[in-house]
Amino acid sequence: MQERRNKIRINASLVVSYRLLNTVFKTASRSKNISVTGICLPFPQRLEPGRFLDLEIQLLDFSDPIKITGKVIWIKAISSAEFPFQVGIEFVTINPVDQDKLFKHIFKEGTPGIEMLP
Repeated sequence: MQERRNKIRINASLVVSYRLLNTVFKTASRSKNISVTGICLPFPQRLEPGRFLDLEIQLLDFSDPIKITGKVIWIKAISSAEFPFQVGIEFVTINPVDQDKLFKHIFKEGTPGIEMLP
């Protein structure tokens, strides 16, 4: 499969709470990688592409999680008992303040030695 990403993507094990839209059950996972436009998560169940989720991502340099609505773009089975799938999620809705926090986090983590400004 040809790589189609055109944004910086960093490997990051961030705590991500998520809830499928139109459900009440909320659970958590740790990201595999993240960019300003999407995230890859280990997932306990198979999801169909096109499903929407509410995400809360805890970035290391900020006390409050950022809140994003995402859309499942792809899913892949992996060999893990607890999280047998990896899911690629595209960010659909993010407020400008949270988007700025995400950009700063990715820039800082993707560029060692850079200090983040408040």
